[in-house]
Amino acid sequence: GLEDQQKSYALRRLLKAVRQVREDANAEFIFADRKSTQTELGVAAYIDGALRRFSIDRTFEDDGVVWIVDHKTTDTRESNLEQFADLQVQERHKKQLEAYGRLMRQIDPRPIQLAVYFPLLKQLRSWSFSD
Repeated sequence: GLEDQQKSYALRRLLKAVRQVREDANAEFIFADRKSTQTELGVAAYIDGALRRFSIDRTFEDDGVVWIVDHKTTDTRESNLEQFADLQVQERHKKQLEAYGRLMRQIDPRPIQLAVYFPLLKQLRSWSFSD
């Protein structure tokens, strides 16, 4: 249902993302083959009296730590990608990942590492969840 111009743009972004992931050491870590990996993990919880459903992009265990990774297809023309990624996490994504951490804590007592991966930018931001 996309216009031709939109299809072309989406295809260019997809191809760029695939190239970036193939060249990124962060992606090697995130997408490593592990028995514990779950993709699009569905989680539901009652929050403020209402049932809410969440889908966690990727979760896995690495050296006793549960990782929760959210993928973002954000792109930019900014020259300082590190600063841009930091700002995106703080302003747009940290709250969402912290909520995932709280949900995971209810079912898993192990340490939790939260992460946002920007494949188009080759940037990974992660921090330890603390409840």
